[in-house]
Amino acid sequence: MPSNKQVILFFLAFGWQSVAAQLHCAEAAAKTIPWQMRPETRAGERSRYLKPLFAEMQRLFPQPPPGVQVTYGIFDARGGVQRYSTGTDFYEGFLMIKDIVCEKQSNGERKIVPEGETGCWFYARPNDFRNLMNGFMNNTSMYLPNTLLPLFSGDIRLVEDEKGMMNIYVFNEDEEQTFAGWFFSARKTLPIRKVTKKELARAYRTQKLKELEERNQSLQKTLTASKEGYKRAQADNSYQKAGEKEALLQSYREGDKTIVESMTQNSAEMDRCRQTTDAMMQAADAESPAYESELKDLMFGQNRKADKNSQSRFVYVEDENYFNKTLPGAQPQFIVAYLRRQDITPAKTAFIKKIEDVFDWNVVRKMVGATPTPQPLTISGLGSTPGGYTSGALPRGAAPAAAGGVYFGEDFSAATAGKPPVKWTVSNSSAIVKEVNGKKCLAIKNEGLFFPDYAVLQLPQNFTLSFDLSWNPDISYYSPNFMLHIGAAVYDNTLKRYNRQQVNVNSYSSAAMERICLWIDPHWNDIGHYGLELFDKNGGYLSKKSFTAAQFHKQRNVVQVKLVRQGVKLLVYFNGDLVNELADMQANIRWNFIGFGLSNAANAEPADEFYLTNIQLTEQ
Repeated sequence: MPSNKQVILFFLAFGWQSVAAQLHCAEAAAKTIPWQMRPETRAGERSRYLKPLFAEMQRLFPQPPPGVQVTYGIFDARGGVQRYSTGTDFYEGFLMIKDIVCEKQSNGERKIVPEGETGCWFYARPNDFRNLMNGFMNNTSMYLPNTLLPLFSGDIRLVEDEKGMMNIYVFNEDEEQTFAGWFFSARKTLPIRKVTKKELARAYRTQKLKELEERNQSLQKTLTASKEGYKRAQADNSYQKAGEKEALLQSYREGDKTIVESMTQNSAEMDRCRQTTDAMMQAADAESPAYESELKDLMFGQNRKADKNSQSRFVYVEDENYFNKTLPGAQPQFIVAYLRRQDITPAKTAFIKKIEDVFDWNVVRKMVGATPTPQPLTISGLGSTPGGYTSGALPRGAAPAAAGGVYFGEDFSAATAGKPPVKWTVSNSSAIVKEVNGKKCLAIKNEGLFFPDYAVLQLPQNFTLSFDLSWNPDISYYSPNFMLHIGAAVYDNTLKRYNRQQVNVNSYSSAAMERICLWIDPHWNDIGHYGLELFDKNGGYLSKKSFTAAQFHKQRNVVQVKLVRQGVKLLVYFNGDLVNELADMQANIRWNFIGFGLSNAANAEPADEFYLTNIQLTEQ
């Protein structure tokens, strides 16, 4: 984005439709519809500046593929309003993608039409960074004095990867990242800046004193009107019943007293505001960045110094000096790009994968005056999965062994006993290496998710995952369950880690991630017990089944677990015996995560512990 600054923000969002009304069928999947162009895209400054973007899309798809309808246009999200004080225009281009479906009519007949709800969106928003961040930051009602620039808070970082792509991330207090989008510009800074403590104090003071002064003025008008009413009531001799007049006069006096008390409280609050902000503006660190904790202290009057989350987020404001005011208002001066979608049907999946594989982001770099990279810059070429699945090549790190195709192996033999294993992500040191029966193992006793710092962008269509699992022979009935997760998590190749909101080390489950879970309970009414659970992308159950097992139980406490993927099938073995088979490894899901963990068990005995070793992942 910036350079001759522009913002292009790509969303691929989806709408659900009624299954009863819309059915995918062979006729719909084969239907071809020409490119649809909205009228506003045909002419004007905005259209001229976004033309390279649409041209690149049409290079990829001279004719939209069968099964989808694609419409593109330009939308004025702010009603033609320009950015305050700069004259810079902000707007958005969009690509609207719909499945072609068989729609059931009220008379029972079928009609081949684009779906009623939008399946995917692709937005391009020039010169507008803040709207991209709306879902990732905390907005406030506070403005920088003498401007129309609102303050917001977060921990927003710009990180450049080895390909030259600038990635925008939002971090929380535990350094858990969320990918927010790509940033294109000739400059390597974002169009926002951190607000200083002095600026924050001045902003709060300006707003608060104005608010209190307006409140006092309103109270003063009410008091004046009340006094006039009192005089009229006092002069009125028409009251018939004894005491009525005095009761009315007393109500006026009591109301006036309440108003005066409120005005006094407001004046005291104004004094406190001046004292607090004076101290903040005159402090030795007044020019240092302000934290959200200080913003909350000012706004809510509470001490947030112990609020770890608030202390990890800064206060920001849009940087008006970022914009070149001599450029035409509609010229993009930076571009933010973001893909968000649910390409869950074959036509949409094929469409999005081609965008990932072929769309050359050098087009966008040139639009903002950035130097193009020597090679085409594509999403799959980045080797990462920001916000969804890509079809990039599968990186393996070290080459697999010639025999057996070993991807990953771990027996903890090189690990130090008594410590968490190196190159593993574990929760609060609750998993450490121990020597059990002459073997080093990962000993796990508390709820959490534990996984090696080894990642593939996509597991092979055919693989075997095996490991040895054991537990203390006197494990209690109330012990936690051991869990294995195979999931589809966003992997960030720039930060070299999974998205921490999906892969949460403090919980045995992972939110918003498609996954298959195999759990093992060694002591269930004195027999072995296990289950297979399938979750959707929101973390909701798709299926949940449990079974008994003869291969292990409380005191038969060593079991070799092996899972074999054969395309969509997942075979489960205990000690070499095939015990179950799933057909849920869908090819359109990018399975790329393997993790181990324990469920929560409040009544477990302190000695209850599981031991994991001899982990091996091989390609067949």
